[in-house]
Amino acid sequence: MTANGTTQLREVKAGRSHNGMGSTLIQHFGLSIAATVDTVTVRWPSGTTQSHGPLEPDGLYRIVEGAQDVESLAWTP
Repeated sequence: MTANGTTQLREVKAGRSHNGMGSTLIQHFGLSIAATVDTVTVRWPSGTTQSHGPLEPDGLYRIVEGAQDVESLAWTP
């Protein structure tokens, strides 16, 4: 995710761990003073890379591999 010239990185592992719980697929990014998310780039395990943006802050978005659009979900901060 890049906003206002700052890039943040998250790694998501969707598999299960020894106690039956995997990591969450929801990722949170702090924007500081940025008024918008410039770009969200996802590198999928298949090797596909896709970028989306700009996106509004304080949003919850679903990004699906191969989909051209980002789905905005209901969110109450």
